[in-house]
Amino acid sequence: MPTLTYDFDAKETLLTAQDVVDNAPVDPNSYADQRSQFIAMREEKLFRAKFGMDFYKALLADKVKYSAVSGSGMTVYTNFQEGTTYAANAVVLYKNRLYKAKSNGTTQIPTNEGRWIVAPKFEDENYEYLWQRYLRTVLAFSVSNDSLFYRMVSDTPMGLLQKYEEGKTRPIKVQEAGRLKQQYQADIDDLIATMDAFLLENAEIFPDYLPTKNGCKSKNEYAKSKRRNLGFNTY
Repeated sequence: MPTLTYDFDAKETLLTAQDVVDNAPVDPNSYADQRSQFIAMREEKLFRAKFGMDFYKALLADKVKYSAVSGSGMTVYTNFQEGTTYAANAVVLYKNRLYKAKSNGTTQIPTNEGRWIVAPKFEDENYEYLWQRYLRTVLAFSVSNDSLFYRMVSDTPMGLLQKYEEGKTRPIKVQEAGRLKQQYQADIDDLIATMDAFLLENAEIFPDYLPTKNGCKSKNEYAKSKRRNLGFNTY
């Protein structure tokens, strides 16, 4: 019997449910606990279709590994405690987010931008810039769009009902969900196009990025296809 081969843990993702709440137009009370199961499948689907699996594996491999357990070989974090003085580079968990102290003697809450930064997602500063500027929003919007229908409806003995106020439902209007998903997808396409342009402009810095569009086999071929579609001479 063939042996299954895989390059990353089945539950490992770039995005967290909190990242979706922070970077997409979703209700924080309805999303984080209910829809995190969409993240792994949507991430892999997007990278297989758009960005290439080598790029996905490279990003996953470069993630900073955080742990609440000391001696794990990972970057250790603690739960933030008011009144505690933190040293520079200390990492704390505060309201489902990890923060890193910018200097010694930090006592303020982590939302104080003068004293704290959001703990980096990646070891490599170029990946971190990509994440902060583009990728987290692309992924968050994509995951939110995939789970949109399920957030809008309740499956009841009377059929599918749309949630429209706290504790209230009504028969679902499929057209409303369809229009909203179309707008989501248009925004996602724009975000991807912007990130794609940045990555192609910096191809030497991101060698694992290979957009899998239009049947192209290389970045040069892909860049030519984009120019051709715009009516430019590609020779």
